[in-house]
Amino acid sequence: MQGVLALIPLILVPLGTSGMTLTDPLLEVFGHDRFQTPQAERPADPYASGRLGPASWSLVEPLSPPRVAYPLAEVALLLASGEAPSARLAFEVWSPPRPRTCRRRPVNIVRFGGESDVFHLMDCDGAIRNDGLERLSVLARPPGAERPALPFPEEPSAAIPGEWIDHIHQIPPRLALAVQRIAEAFPYKPIYLISGYRPGSGHGFHAQGNALDLFVMNVPNERVYRLCRRMNDVGCGYYPNNKFVHIDVRPPGTGKAYWIDASAPGEPSRYVDSWPGVEKGGAAAWMGGG
Repeated sequence: MQGVLALIPLILVPLGTSGMTLTDPLLEVFGHDRFQTPQAERPADPYASGRLGPASWSLVEPLSPPRVAYPLAEVALLLASGEAPSARLAFEVWSPPRPRTCRRRPVNIVRFGGESDVFHLMDCDGAIRNDGLERLSVLARPPGAERPALPFPEEPSAAIPGEWIDHIHQIPPRLALAVQRIAEAFPYKPIYLISGYRPGSGHGFHAQGNALDLFVMNVPNERVYRLCRRMNDVGCGYYPNNKFVHIDVRPPGTGKAYWIDASAPGEPSRYVDSWPGVEKGGAAAWMGGG
């Protein structure tokens, strides 16, 4: 106590008369830095109730592995009772863990003929799932082809080049991404596949396994077509006298390809430049689309 009292006269001496400055070690015990940086002196209440204030702290044993965090209620009891677990207690900012939840919905795909499947086509991080790609490829198989067992073998086993297993061509990931975008644009609506992989149909996108003809339950094809038109390197075909919209994927950098085929089912293609409520003009006559 006498040592502390001995310092008091030094504080009362005007600065400069005794050679003492604000950086003198003798003043450090009195918190002289608050006078050097007044902006550091803030009201206690906003800090205490703020995001980084004591209300968000928990007590830990910093040097004891593993580090044990105490709930805030237990901290108050320990401090009130004087039974804190250690003299070396430290405060750290604490925030409750947030469980990671995936909000991405599964897709509902129906194959022409009645076969259907509901599955996740994309992970929460945006990656196309391998199992989802296989299930979509099975639903896009040619008419009359039997449903194969899943999962696919590690290596292609089909006799025909381009097929992974007999009669099954694996859907390109970018085409699966287009299906995912359609499913997200029209949630809870089944997507009906009219046609997918069609081997032996020439050199078009269906023969390559890169195209789907589809429609969305209770959604006008005009809306599906307009959504397709916003995608890059994708071919979009609108068929006003048919049930489906054609979607295919093309090499990166191709740009946009779109067309309107006004032919009726079973008729030769009849491309037009515009269609009321869909295209005002400039629709491409893309003979390779179908």
